[in-house]
Amino acid sequence: MSNVKTNKFGGALLFILGEFAAADAEMIEDGGMEVFGEDNQGREGSCEVSINELAQAASDEIKYLTAQLAKASERVAELEFQHQLLTKRIEPLLDMQEDGEHYARCHLADDIYESFIEGSSVDALNKFAIEQQIEGIESSIAYAEGKSHFVDVSDQQDYIEQLRKEQDK
Repeated sequence: MSNVKTNKFGGALLFILGEFAAADAEMIEDGGMEVFGEDNQGREGSCEVSINELAQAASDEIKYLTAQLAKASERVAELEFQHQLLTKRIEPLLDMQEDGEHYARCHLADDIYESFIEGSSVDALNKFAIEQQIEGIESSIAYAEGKSHFVDVSDQQDYIEQLRKEQDK
């Protein structure tokens, strides 16, 4: 999910955020903390991470993911529009087939109809986009709660609940 190009921590950003969220207050010294972990090959290591750098990286990542979500949402809207156009073009062909007129194009219309209408690929894309938005909000909530026990995240949790309801439609 994290992108090396969007922040200096790359794919380790969520891991490091999680380490900070789980750390005891006394582990954080001079505005930072040493974080221990392993790479993909199982080699252990550590690095000193500044809270300010981590917050900036998290902010950059959220901006990047928000932009990606906007692009995905635009694509979903485009696919929905194409779906509507295709449905309008296919329905007359299906009507012709139901009236007993058998054209080769009608069989093609059946195949297209089944894959687009009954397959509900647009719904799947919408649910995926909503889930990505929820994950981003949950990550920011976890980070905020890890920073302070006095953070009010009820508005974000209400928004997540609203998104979940929309996703279940």
